[in-house]
Amino acid sequence: MSTLKLEPETEAALLAAYGPIEAPIAEAKRRDRMEKKMAANPNDGRRLRATGRTSQFNVNMKPEVKAAIAQAARSAGIPITVWIERAALAFLKDGKRA
Repeated sequence: MSTLKLEPETEAALLAAYGPIEAPIAEAKRRDRMEKKMAANPNDGRRLRATGRTSQFNVNMKPEVKAAIAQAARSAGIPITVWIERAALAFLKDGKRA
């Protein structure tokens, strides 16, 4: 149904000539889901490719360790991912074992 108010004869003629102008409900729902997904995740991959960080690595750690890492990264003025990457490279370079 159009929000534009037309004369009944005009609306009937347009409907006969072109059919309904609304997309099917399923298509509208799919489009809504896609728009919501895009709004929730603005990262389309270009930033990751630009930094070379395209591989994901998930870990579980104690909350106090996570807080200490976040504080150290904040103090250094760098993202946590960069701080962890540098720490891991330094550890591997020195050949230290925990």
